Amino acid sequence: MLKTKIMLAVAAFLATGAVFAQNGASLGVVGVTRVTKPAGLLNMLGNNFASMTLNEFAPPENYNGHIIAGLADCIYIWNPVGQAYTVCGLYDDRAYLGESGTVEWRDVNDFNGSAIDPVIPAGSSMWLFALGTDVETDAYISGDVIDSQTVTNQVSAGLQQMCYPFSSDVDLNDTSLAGVATGSIVAGLADRIYVWDVDAQTYRPYALYDDRFYLGPSGSCEWRDINMFNTPAEEIPVNMGQGFWYDAISGFSWVETNAYFSSL
Repeated sequence: MLKTKIMLAVAAFLATGAVFAQNGASLGVVGVTRVTKPAGLLNMLGNNFASMTLNEFAPPENYNGHIIAGLADCIYIWNPVGQAYTVCGLYDDRAYLGESGTVEWRDVNDFNGSAIDPVIPAGSSMWLFALGTDVETDAYISGDVIDSQTVTNQVSAGLQQMCYPFSSDVDLNDTSLAGVATGSIVAGLADRIYVWDVDAQTYRPYALYDDRFYLGPSGSCEWRDINMFNTPAEEIPVNMGQGFWYDAISGFSWVETNAYFSSL
């Protein structure tokens, strides 16, 4: 049961993967965002802050643990090189040993072993499977905001888990992605983004519509809902703390400008 839902949610994406890297900087301005822990369900969390460790990204006191991995909150971190997940479950034996017990993230394949604390790169995302959560609640992610004027994301052909690289909400069509991604009048021939809808427990799929090859500069180049691909785009919000899959036709450098840089 531990892997069933996560595998169903990403089954279409496991045939390929890509390396994701971000170049940015932070000088220690701390931000915070609230994310949903859906009881027994999935959420894709994004790291809109500087790189940090798992214990910094997901402090154990914000999550629910157990001595059985299948009854604990778990975080799935995609390894694009190994084409597999590192699954971190929250081990907690304090219900049996009291305050002298242990609460820490461990590899679910070695749940009686030692603690692990992998790095969560800036601009990446991962799955939260809230198996240990009985009632929907919130958790908080805090970290150093990226205070570079621009950030460059290296996007590879194929799939990668990503998020908006700055600490704010954004409309997908307000990013610079449309200027460097591959578009088409056919959704299957264009770059695609799959945003996880935590309430509906399904994806919101988008693709880059581009008819300028036919209409020239008067044409359109914008992200659209795949299910309404011939309809002009409305708002496509991506909230702070929200991750997504990016499926690229070919690799490119995504240079994004920091909208809040002048306020830092």
